[in-house]
Amino acid sequence: MVKSLKIPGPPITTNNHWLRWVVKTLQQDFPYAQPYQFMQSDVAASQSAVALDVLGLSGNTEYTMELEGSVIGISIASNDARTAGTLTVDVTINGTATGLQAVLDGTNTIYHYATQISETDTFSAGDRLGVDITTDGSWAPDGTADIVVTVIVLK
Repeated sequence: MVKSLKIPGPPITTNNHWLRWVVKTLQQDFPYAQPYQFMQSDVAASQSAVALDVLGLSGNTEYTMELEGSVIGISIASNDARTAGTLTVDVTINGTATGLQAVLDGTNTIYHYATQISETDTFSAGDRLGVDITTDGSWAPDGTADIVVTVIVLK
């Protein structure tokens, strides 16, 4: 005997629970992109793979991923233009650099970004997402460079 599978419909109520049901159903069926931001104030020269702080949380350098997913992009923005040297930011998963980088150099002095296809650098629920910064010895901004780095993940 074959039984049929019955899929429940949205709840019919007067207090809009059906809208929450629709949103929850869509989130389960479709991937979505989510940004994570990091920062460093007064960027110094001669840094080597230094973990950036989570934006607004000094001393906290990583986000814990609540779902599995993959890293698809990174961008950097500085409040002052680079005048010498190179600054590189690299996405990390569980403290290991992925190779997805954004660079401030002679061509990109204030802004830069990089993207990649999904599934290149993946993570599991519970993994940690971070960003490392490296600057060479000649790094110099036109003033005091404060940077914000955004990492985009697909979940």
